Amino acid sequence: CGDISFDAESYDNEIHILNSGNVPLLGFEIRKKTAGSLIKAETLESTVSTGETASVNVPGSLVAGDEVVLVPVIIGKSGAKKGRYVCDESYGMPLVI
Repeated sequence: CGDISFDAESYDNEIHILNSGNVPLLGFEIRKKTAGSLIKAETLESTVSTGETASVNVPGSLVAGDEVVLVPVIIGKSGAKKGRYVCDESYGMPLVI
């Protein structure tokens, strides 16, 4: 997760994501700020390869003005198994919908 680098912005009811790092992103968990804490609101299933951009619709459970953190999902390895891995919130990007 420490090698991930991406930018995101929200406008016109879409989230635009640029993967400027060298780690493919399988998607994102959207965690909504509520009463001082973050709760999982949605999962975006949108692969963004290195050097590419993607646009996804803002999920219906979010409204304009919501403060969220996009937390990247990557392929992780545990022993010999590979699978989806959700990075820690510290690797996420704050965003206002």
